[in-house]
Amino acid sequence: MSSQTPTFHPGQKYSINPWMFSQCSVEAFKRTLVGKTCVTTKQIHDQELLSEFHKVMTQEPGVRFPPDVQCVIINGFGSRYCGGKPEHICMFMMCTDPETEECEDKYYSAATGTRCGSNKHCEKGLCVPTHSVG
Repeated sequence: MSSQTPTFHPGQKYSINPWMFSQCSVEAFKRTLVGKTCVTTKQIHDQELLSEFHKVMTQEPGVRFPPDVQCVIINGFGSRYCGGKPEHICMFMMCTDPETEECEDKYYSAATGTRCGSNKHCEKGLCVPTHSVG
């Protein structure tokens, strides 16, 4: 995986999406998974369960995990999203320190799919319009 970090500081040069895999890693995944169809060791015969599984697996991480949950994933239990303008969350998501409960002077990039305003979501570190499919 590319050596990128999710912690940013004002004025620091950084990648707008620290969660991306390097091209080398992507190719390694493809080589390893080619021809594989197993996600579970059991056949899923329940259509409702299969439909729910597909729905969850095709959602962007920011849709599945709201900012508070992303902060828990980054900092551990007790951490939560602690502010900033919604349109800035894609590059400057701030989380509390789980031990002190104070808003940390660290910046994280919200996951792709995280809401960043009315009809907008994060994509590669940017707040972009959400286009409805239909």
